[in-house]
Amino acid sequence: MTWKNTFTTLIIALSTLILIQIGNIVQYGFGIIMNPFGFISFAGLIIFSIYIYFINKAFEQNKQNNSLKNLEYASYVFIALNVIPIVRSIFFIALSYQTFKVTIWLIPMLISILTIGLLIHSFILRKKTFGSFLKVKNDELVYDLESLKHKSFETDKQRLEVCKLCTNRTFDKNVGMVCSLTLVKPTFKSMCTDFSLDTKEYQKRVNEVIENGKNSKKKSVWAYIVTAIIIIRIIIKIIQSS
Repeated sequence: MTWKNTFTTLIIALSTLILIQIGNIVQYGFGIIMNPFGFISFAGLIIFSIYIYFINKAFEQNKQNNSLKNLEYASYVFIALNVIPIVRSIFFIALSYQTFKVTIWLIPMLISILTIGLLIHSFILRKKTFGSFLKVKNDELVYDLESLKHKSFETDKQRLEVCKLCTNRTFDKNVGMVCSLTLVKPTFKSMCTDFSLDTKEYQKRVNEVIENGKNSKKKSVWAYIVTAIIIIRIIIKIIQSS
């Protein structure tokens, strides 16, 4: 399943769940999302919606950023937490003998399961396309260059991004960057077999990412702290209500 199809289906599924939540709020008031189970579902919808916006942007721009990394990790947490409302729905369905009540619980539950499945598929597509997120080891960021071997390149812009890290690149004043082996612009669809890593340019790119990472490090730390506080409060409420 391609990202375009996954994205479209996710939009439909999330929009449906949001409309169901709005309908519940109109009918029962805001109290329905203030209980632990309602809060988990509602907060999850917000996190998932923001995540698919950023991942779709990453696919359009052919690059990922730190915001996507943090949102994906937050999505992992809320997918795990959303198992609780799903199990709760199954419990109510099992105990209910009225078709109408079963339908009320069954439809949102099935859509939620579909959404979680699509989100997991989007994680796989993201990793397959861009590789693992940048990892910090011994104060150096390591690019997942291995992922380039499995990536397809459809535009000149995508191919030139690879060429910028290759020692075989050269410049033609009439057409711009070209391959020094063929003296024309690159046309490869899959990873170029003549690619030779330019270690100096690679290190330059790494240093740029490190500098950008330092600027956003404090924001990331606070994001994790806030997420941890929210999770702890949810767990406490669940324990108190049980």
